[in-house]
Amino acid sequence: MRFVWSYTIYGTFGLVSGFLTPHLSDGLRAILPDWTIIDAPISLLLSGVAFGLALAAATAACVLVFQPRQLLIVPFVLAGWFCAVQICLRIGTDEPTSYAKSSPIAEDAGSCMQLERAEPVAAAPTSDQKCFEIVPAVARAEPVNRYWRSISAYFAAGAVGALITALGVPVATGCLLARRTYLVIALTGAVVAAVWFVLASTIAALRADQYWYALFVPWQAAIAMVIGRSIGPSA
Repeated sequence: MRFVWSYTIYGTFGLVSGFLTPHLSDGLRAILPDWTIIDAPISLLLSGVAFGLALAAATAACVLVFQPRQLLIVPFVLAGWFCAVQICLRIGTDEPTSYAKSSPIAEDAGSCMQLERAEPVAAAPTSDQKCFEIVPAVARAEPVNRYWRSISAYFAAGAVGALITALGVPVATGCLLARRTYLVIALTGAVVAAVWFVLASTIAALRADQYWYALFVPWQAAIAMVIGRSIGPSA
């Protein structure tokens, strides 16, 4: 029972930060509209500050005193955020969508772009007219392969983001974590991210979540609670 207080405090701050993160990203996008770092919008990367400040505030609330070192968790959160985004970009993940569709070959057959020509072209192309398709590599992949690739990407991104965040806990709090704790934190981040993708791929309401609350809120709350449970009242 002695961990209930810190567990609850960290979880609450993590929950609130999950709701604030997408709005912080929108606000930063208005200020920094065209800035990117290695293909990732800086507004998205810096939105991780919400989670970092939430962890710092939770630590301060647990010990009832603010110390500057508690803010050292923020750069670790941003580093984890950056690495998670890069993993998704490099693997080439899809946004959650329904994979219970017909073959993309049949879908692509009706979407064809013709190059501009000086002379008019008949509305219905004949068999001898050339049709130039612009189809992303991801769209050409088999739906099943895209699905599992995306799950793997979110699993890895969730694990790496959580693990790097956890590496900052001893620096910010002075509390050493056991090796098993790092594993638990990483697995928690991986499972939450992967489960979110699976659920969002099958539930239309989650796919329509333009702010991605269904990912940010449970992921950040879960990681915060595990951290709070791990460091306890000595934070």
